[in-house]
Amino acid sequence: MYSTTEKLKSRGLTAKAIGKLSQALLEQLNLGEIPENIPAPILQQYRLMPRSMAYFKIHMPASEEEAKQAQRRLKFEELFLVQMKICRLKMRRQSQSHGFVFNKVGDLFNDFYNNHLPFPLTGAQKRVLKEIRQIRVLANK
Repeated sequence: MYSTTEKLKSRGLTAKAIGKLSQALLEQLNLGEIPENIPAPILQQYRLMPRSMAYFKIHMPASEEEAKQAQRRLKFEELFLVQMKICRLKMRRQSQSHGFVFNKVGDLFNDFYNNHLPFPLTGAQKRVLKEIRQIRVLANK
């Protein structure tokens, strides 16, 4: 289960020895003290084992299926936390930046897309601009 090198093997640190060390360390660790960081409904929805069990089963699985489930749980956790960080950054950015609001459609608006975009507008983009102008005209009546 644990990979090793010739240099480690020559010093008695084989895969079996690493496994014994891991088991001894896990026995000393109080797995109940490892806090859960994924809400229970999500654990249930995706049928994930608890975090503390995943840490134990990734090192000491009773079967290949347990090892896969522990690995799945830990991978899910990593991606879940990355996604939460991305969402937090997005919310912060959205609350701090409101973009540029055109109060009226006119020369400034036309100048922006005619002279400041580094690409020509597509037909669909031009059609949307016409719709924006029509909405603004109707809103000002």
